[in-house]
Amino acid sequence: MEHKNIYWNMYADVWAYHQKYINSLQDNDKFWHKLLEDGRAVARKYNNSCFINNLVVNEIAEFKDVYEKKYKHDMPL
Repeated sequence: MEHKNIYWNMYADVWAYHQKYINSLQDNDKFWHKLLEDGRAVARKYNNSCFINNLVVNEIAEFKDVYEKKYKHDMPL
């Protein structure tokens, strides 16, 4: 049962990370530094397990894709 709770907590923390940033992506280095540092903090919370690292990396890739559509290609979200 404990193992199941760890996965639930990982997903919940990545979801909170997603919610924190997805609608406020910005075109500046300070913002992206903070976004990446927060992602590292989520991964550290779970001892940088392969599973959490993959979740965080995929979330960062999603932020990048959304950002590029919004800022680089002038495409509405």
